Amino acid sequence: MRRQTLYINLLLFIPGFFFMSSAEYNIDDVVSYAQKYWETPNHECGDYIDCTPWSYWGTSYCGYASHGGDCANFVSQCILEGGHKDLNQGDGICRGYPCGREEIGADKLQKCLKTYHGWTDLGIGYMLPPPPEIRPGDVLMYSNEYGTGTHATVVVRVTDGVAYIAAHSSSQYDRIYTYLTDSEHCYYRWLHNPGGSVNDTDNAPPVGRLETVDCQILRGWAQDRNDDQRSIEVQLYIGGQKGSSGAVMVQLTANESRQYLCDLRGYCSLGFSLPTPYSLMDNTEHVIYAYGLDTRDSSAVLLNGCPATITCAPEIPDGVKRTIVSVQSRKELWHFDDFQDRIPVNDSMLNSIKEGPDWEERPQLVKTDGDSLWILDKGFLRHVSDSSIKNWRFGSLIPETTWTAEEIASVVKGPSFRARPCIVTGSDSVYYMIDDSLSQVSSSVSDRARRKSITFTSAKPAEEFIICDIKGRIITRFSGNSMSTGSDLNRIRTRGKVGPGVYLVVGKTREKRDVKKWVLEK
Repeated sequence: MRRQTLYINLLLFIPGFFFMSSAEYNIDDVVSYAQKYWETPNHECGDYIDCTPWSYWGTSYCGYASHGGDCANFVSQCILEGGHKDLNQGDGICRGYPCGREEIGADKLQKCLKTYHGWTDLGIGYMLPPPPEIRPGDVLMYSNEYGTGTHATVVVRVTDGVAYIAAHSSSQYDRIYTYLTDSEHCYYRWLHNPGGSVNDTDNAPPVGRLETVDCQILRGWAQDRNDDQRSIEVQLYIGGQKGSSGAVMVQLTANESRQYLCDLRGYCSLGFSLPTPYSLMDNTEHVIYAYGLDTRDSSAVLLNGCPATITCAPEIPDGVKRTIVSVQSRKELWHFDDFQDRIPVNDSMLNSIKEGPDWEERPQLVKTDGDSLWILDKGFLRHVSDSSIKNWRFGSLIPETTWTAEEIASVVKGPSFRARPCIVTGSDSVYYMIDDSLSQVSSSVSDRARRKSITFTSAKPAEEFIICDIKGRIITRFSGNSMSTGSDLNRIRTRGKVGPGVYLVVGKTREKRDVKKWVLEK
């Protein structure tokens, strides 16, 4: 019996024989821990002096002083969370330092895992691709040409033979394994734990980050790890987390192209953004959560960087206030949203703003042959940039007509449409749009240019004139007369038959029809 016991004890410490049962190492727990702590400490910052749960190296202000980075310690914590044996076998390799469980040196960690814990060294080579055995929970050790481990990372995903890792120093999560290529890190050593288990599912939850939260923009990215080139939906909850009372949800699609995501995630169009809702500009702190929606089961996964908070003061952009004429115009025709578009202001702030012409009752969109978008506003043509179409919610609207470039050039231009709508209200509950002044444009345009004098060149006087809107619908008609100048058309306007806008004037004789465009401003 003594001989048998001695044999067993020796076996436990012979290199290559310290294997773990699959029940002791859970891959999902490794990945979940990495996702939770890849960019944050695992404890509260401050005067951190104990080892609960483990240390956090790499920053002098949060945890112990820096010891040249936190990569190996982070990998140690990830695999320990998965149920791995403590890394404290001694001999100057598995040192259990500083809290009795970890190994904080990258090169020592790889020797520790191979020597005392039965991990398989699947080889090292210049930018060596992951061998077929590699799976989440394994370790990628970046090394120099001499094989010395210089940076430790943990594998969190393998898709189509491509590995993605998590790391500290610097913080990375779900980053493609080829992100380090300099001379100190260009030799890749793959370490595989032959034990381990996973939960009974092949569905990897979304990953992403809420990157920017300030008084101008809420921005981040999200990716489906089962289909990494598919845009997913993101839900922003403002005022509380998902399911909390009073939280407002705005749903976005993560499909904006960002150059840095091409390298970081292997796909560019994963970004999402929302102009910071004007309703949050009330000198009050607001908390924001972002969730990526899983494409398989629609579950909402909290993104990294959450929660975030902002406090913004009300600040009305420069411009004039234009009365929005009706509730129907505001809600049904323009689709304005009080939460996103309206700034809470007092009467004093509102009364200090100069008043402009009424806001158009409905959007009248025009596009060119080249698909640029314009909007008709009080006789002016105003350009709508591609970046502002989403903010104005024009995506579902169909332009009323298409003009040639020559036709666009012939019309008086107003200021470009603003990047987003900005609405204010006072105690009288009247809604105003804050906009650029049109009077500055109209004052620089001659009376003739503003009225767009029209001359019909037919040899015979027209027998009838028809005034149509830009879609060709008849507004009014008159029997033939000498109506061939801007002053004649102006008389029609003063009779109340037409208001500001863009019209088609048709002069008819028995032989032909002449059609001219007429731009009439207020």
